[in-house]
Amino acid sequence: MTHQPFPTGKHLLLTPFATLLLTLAASGTAFADGPRPVSLGTAGNYVILAKTGISTVPPSTVTGDIAASPVAATYMTGFSLIADASNVFWTSDQLTGKAYAADNAVPAPSLLTVAVLDMEAAYTDANIFWQVAGNVALGTGSHLEGILLCKTDVSLLTRASMNGRILSQTATVLQKATVTEPK
Repeated sequence: MTHQPFPTGKHLLLTPFATLLLTLAASGTAFADGPRPVSLGTAGNYVILAKTGISTVPPSTVTGDIAASPVAATYMTGFSLIADASNVFWTSDQLTGKAYAADNAVPAPSLLTVAVLDMEAAYTDANIFWQVAGNVALGTGSHLEGILLCKTDVSLLTRASMNGRILSQTATVLQKATVTEPK
């Protein structure tokens, strides 16, 4: 096959986008989609989800639902939890949302089991910067935006704040801190 030049009198008009594509194709540059998003599954229903407990030093404030599983509500300390009449969840003056634990009435225990499994799967699936194998401590007055997927514990010291989620496979400790569910 021989190469044929463009016919005389005809012009090829390239848009800026087509010019860019031809330039990149000629340079051997490849395109990539980037990393897949990490699916939180039902773990994304909680602003704090921990397996061994959540503690606070008042007056911490949390906006969103919190949960501890497979442990009982007694492992959520400092919140002065008030049981709902249905015994499916608790409320607290420090919490804009609900608190759940493995010893709540049905359907909470099975929902929490799935949420913890989803949290563990998300941790395994993430190769991304918010995955932490050790503990996380937000210092006094510090602020963090994002989702923490932690293999161990998370501590927010006095006046620390966070806009995001804490998904801890052990404990979460709030010391006069603020956690707000992302919008």
